[in-house]
Amino acid sequence: MTAVWRKLSGFHVRQAEPGIAFIGDAASFQEHALMLQKLKKQNPRLGIVLVAISGKTELHQMFSDFRVEGAPIFRNACALFLSRLRIRAIAIVPPHQTLSRALAVAAASRAVPVTKYSSATSEQDLLTLVGQERAWKDRKDRRVARVIANKLANAVNNKSPYLKNKITRFETLADVKTALAGAGTILCLGNGPTSEDTRTLDYSDAIIFRANHGWMARPHLNKPQIVFTGTQSSMKKLSGCIIAVYGNTAERVLLMSKGLSVFRKPLSYFVANHLTPIDSDFDWHPHRPTSGAVMIATAVALQPKKLVIAGLDMFSHGSGAYAGGNKTSNAYTAAHSGEKEALFLKRVLQGYQGELIILSPALVELLAQSD
Repeated sequence: MTAVWRKLSGFHVRQAEPGIAFIGDAASFQEHALMLQKLKKQNPRLGIVLVAISGKTELHQMFSDFRVEGAPIFRNACALFLSRLRIRAIAIVPPHQTLSRALAVAAASRAVPVTKYSSATSEQDLLTLVGQERAWKDRKDRRVARVIANKLANAVNNKSPYLKNKITRFETLADVKTALAGAGTILCLGNGPTSEDTRTLDYSDAIIFRANHGWMARPHLNKPQIVFTGTQSSMKKLSGCIIAVYGNTAERVLLMSKGLSVFRKPLSYFVANHLTPIDSDFDWHPHRPTSGAVMIATAVALQPKKLVIAGLDMFSHGSGAYAGGNKTSNAYTAAHSGEKEALFLKRVLQGYQGELIILSPALVELLAQSD
């Protein structure tokens, strides 16, 4: 794939992590080299892309450990560029002042915030832009899919008979508990290495909660009753289970991801923040909870007789971030805060009244710490 083709088409090798694109030239990036190196070192799960308006070859030589790309040209190419590289924010590096019209239109369509970088811009400012949730109403891309999602949402809200046995949205914790046949024991498996601790097999008959879809390719307890997720990639892959999403925007994204396939494969789901107060009495801003935190909050709200937790390793396990030998950096992404997650989990688990068994040493240590 040539550089010219990438600029014309916008098609790039997909970036592993959501990130930020800095727009500038070799001279402007050189001036802010220390900032870029610090940002990269302190945020290993932040995808940083240096977009060269000019001097791309020189920029490659100066920043050999960064991803360097040429600026896309056409509007459709710009949209695909932002999608493939998972760009969640754009920072214009002086002396450049504006984006090309094509890139500006594509960014607005995808609700990608644009800022002018300066020495007064903090690292947290940049991370907040990357991590903030893009409101459903602000996005204009994938128009047909969004129209279908809106119509499905309206039909669900109005309890349309056309969706009977096609889409089931659980409206209360009692409804969820009934669907789980009582939930005497719940096994919550986060995505960390301890999710595949052999001791978890002692609870194979429990109601199993999981997060996202990385576990699907492996045989370890891979038939959960409920899966918590906020990512489109997981939403598209999941079937045969109840899907739990965090809030209103994630609900629309779920309906968009499933689309008309619900008439072929029925969808059962619930919006966790409607069933238990995840953010009404806790200040997540500008972050949001991980799927693991939402999973634990829901499990505690259901108050099973026994709650077993594994795989919530707080991105601190010696074997890495995820089970299965995944090479992902052992760190939170820009959308999440380890400090806030720790405070939230301590508060939530203090409200659990049954038998609590934790197989994640990091979580045990967290709960043992005094406030």
